[in-house]
Amino acid sequence: MNGKLLIISGPSGSGKTTLAKHLLSIFKDNLILEPTYTTRHIRSHEIDGVDYNFVSVDRFKELSLNNFFLEEIEYGENYYGTSKNCINMLSGGKNIIFVINRAGVIAWKSKYKNIVSFWIDSEDVDLKKRL
Repeated sequence: MNGKLLIISGPSGSGKTTLAKHLLSIFKDNLILEPTYTTRHIRSHEIDGVDYNFVSVDRFKELSLNNFFLEEIEYGENYYGTSKNCINMLSGGKNIIFVINRAGVIAWKSKYKNIVSFWIDSEDVDLKKRL
C-alpha cells in the first residue's frame, strides 16, 4: 500500500463523521472519505454515496456472497460493510479515511499493519443528546 489508511471509530453519536468531515476540509487534496455500505434507512441530512452507500438487504447479501466486503457486521438490525475496492485506491497512492465500528478496525488491522486508527468516546449523557 502506497496510500495511508486513517480509521475513525467510536460509538454512535461520538462525532466520528464530524471529525472526518473536518479532516477532509483541511486535507482536501490528500484525503478521500470512503463511505461504507449499509442497509439502514437514509437520514434527511445524508447523501447516498457520500455519507454511506445505502443498499437494500438483498443487495447487501448479494455483495457479501460475492466476497465484496473486507469486513461486515450486523448492528441494530442493519448490515454494515467495508468494500475491498479501497485496496486499489491505497495501492494507487490515495490516502483514505474510514468511519467504521470497532469490528471494522479489528478486521483491517488483522490484514494490514500500516493503519492509523482513532477511537472517539463521549460521556453517555452527551451521546444521548447527539442521538
